[in-house]
Amino acid sequence: MPPNNNNNETPADNTGRTAEQDEFTKRIFREARETVENEPELCYLMNHTVLAPWVQTFEDAVAAAVCYRMLLKTTPTAATGCFCPYALKDIFQKAFSSEGHEEMGHSIKEAVRKDAQAVMDRDPACETLLEVVLFYKGFSALVVHRVAHFKWLSSSGKRRSMTALFLQSQAAAIFGLDIHPAACIGAGILLDHGTGVVIGETCRIGDGCTFLHGVTLGGTGKESGDRHPKVGRNVLIGAGASVLGNIHIGDRVKIGAGSIVLRPLPPGATAVGAPAKIIGKTLEPNPAATMDENLKQVGRFHQSPSTITLDTMATSTTTTPAITKSTISSNSSIAETADETVTEEEEEPSESSSGDDNNGGDNVCPFRDYAKFANKVAKNLPPGSDGITFCQFAKFLKSQSCLMDEIKAAFFALDQRNVGYLKKSDMTPDTVTKVLVEATALDSEQIGQILQKVH
Repeated sequence: MPPNNNNNETPADNTGRTAEQDEFTKRIFREARETVENEPELCYLMNHTVLAPWVQTFEDAVAAAVCYRMLLKTTPTAATGCFCPYALKDIFQKAFSSEGHEEMGHSIKEAVRKDAQAVMDRDPACETLLEVVLFYKGFSALVVHRVAHFKWLSSSGKRRSMTALFLQSQAAAIFGLDIHPAACIGAGILLDHGTGVVIGETCRIGDGCTFLHGVTLGGTGKESGDRHPKVGRNVLIGAGASVLGNIHIGDRVKIGAGSIVLRPLPPGATAVGAPAKIIGKTLEPNPAATMDENLKQVGRFHQSPSTITLDTMATSTTTTPAITKSTISSNSSIAETADETVTEEEEEPSESSSGDDNNGGDNVCPFRDYAKFANKVAKNLPPGSDGITFCQFAKFLKSQSCLMDEIKAAFFALDQRNVGYLKKSDMTPDTVTKVLVEATALDSEQIGQILQKVH
């Protein structure tokens, strides 16, 4: 950053700052002054960042702090002067003040404030706004990305912005996160700890998500074009998890630590394992905010197929117990005891004929246990009962050329009670239409035909 004549003894004079200040700005200045009073050894740092003479707003403070860290030497032998500090400050200020630029519907100012608020709301170790701005590398890396994204989109001609790539590279070296400047990221994002997070070029991430350290949103090889995950809103992804390929992760999904996700996950699902499989439904409305990293708030499958009866199906409710070790064991037994062979009537189309290059076979299908569970339940439903089995539902959708992944996602979403079948009385036109619009590529005419068959 530009040199400051008041570096060592006392904090910079604040009298030149604008009298009209919002709460974020007032708070960051107040916490900075209190810090200098309590710990004068931090005066040099404050005078080069939050309390620098040119800083007038919260956004200025963020720009000053991040630019200061971006120009620090990464090693004792690293070259100095890698980028002009005045030019870097100017890039950040232009990005923050840009009127027409938005990323996932948010200006940079709005997104940065929501990102800071997300850290304070979700991280129990965070006590001040000042520490977020000065020391949280996940937050700083997001700020750099948002500025790099601005430069990436505003570069002239067909040539990619070298400045945006420099910002990406320097942020990876300083903060340990690698986020491509072309990726589109919503607001209110928490990259907790942040180290090792990788977000690829064609990723899109919805508002309100939380990613732990070591999360990878990557491709599956050397293919070009649109090749990275699309993540919905309020998604929680645990430490060390990898989501690979151009697949969609629905809103409110929870992915357990260390999981490898190779297939799409429907809204409200909870998945764990390598390759990941769905173990139940997310119970809380915003899993990214509750940070249920040990997956206690998960509505499990109703019970083992061997103990299902029509009476237990009829008395099930929308409220289901939390996941436990016995639940996981029970669900594992579904895979072991379920009949691997199905009749011709129930047989699913082969993966090679589904038209999805990312399928890879049943062994990576996230619905593999749930589908077997649903097939077992279907055997206990007598003819003429008020129930639609997975096989019947699949027939309806296959008649409209739906992919099997779409069929499974739609059935899972409609099975609100986790019992492995659908009650016709629960299948209101509005409910079915909403699910099919989200889970499939069907148009309104096709959905209307399916509604006629369902009812």
